[in-house]
Amino acid sequence: MKFYVCPICGNVVIATEGNVVTCCGEKLNGQEIKNAEGKHRLLVEEKENQIHLTSEHGMTKEHHLNFIAYGKENQYVIVKLSKEVPVDITLENQEGAEIIFGCNQHGVFRNE
Repeated sequence: MKFYVCPICGNVVIATEGNVVTCCGEKLNGQEIKNAEGKHRLLVEEKENQIHLTSEHGMTKEHHLNFIAYGKENQYVIVKLSKEVPVDITLENQEGAEIIFGCNQHGVFRNE
């Protein structure tokens, strides 16, 4: 699975195969997924059948998290985050699911 993020509009495209992806007239490169550390790490709280995600990462117009992808194999829930709004997301918990998210300045991360 490849994640593509447009540097102009912030659109997020996910592709399951090697594709040529464009947005805003620009060719996008698939983002390398890095392991999250420090403020580039989501805080996860599991409650019964739900997962609650928050972050200490700043959410300014200039520097913010722009999406969260939560799931496994071929099924993900994608949440588009808003600039200047703190991360506060609750989703249905899926056993074995991964959390992938993007920062508009530092790329795409995986919560380990």
